[in-house]
Amino acid sequence: MNSQVVARPFASGGVADAIYQYFEALNRFDLDEVSALFEETGCLIAPMDVRSCGREAIATYLRQECKGMTLYPQSFRIEGASTIVSGRVRCPAFWVNAEWIVQLNRGLISRLRVRLVASLQEMAVLREQVPLRQDL
Repeated sequence: MNSQVVARPFASGGVADAIYQYFEALNRFDLDEVSALFEETGCLIAPMDVRSCGREAIATYLRQECKGMTLYPQSFRIEGASTIVSGRVRCPAFWVNAEWIVQLNRGLISRLRVRLVASLQEMAVLREQVPLRQDL
């Protein structure tokens, strides 16, 4: 049997509270609230597979890497145990399309992977605009 996955507008409701609150709190840069939405041992997996596990590590990563960003979730779909939110991120120097793949456990985020959704041409432009960090 072939099941169809339908994307729904993010603002229409139906997305879990923790996921909605994640976007709201991060856009306010309220990192205490953001990290509290994760399980104690929850993991945030950022682009380039940068892993931050545990609430303190997540808050530290976000404090260092997400200042000045605004997230614009546009739609979501449910695939198995994951909620996949599609949208855009406004960074200080550019825009990028992204997906957030979220897994919940008892209403808290157990795993959140951020995936950039860009063509090779868009990534080449980003590479020219954003200097590479030397400390990674």
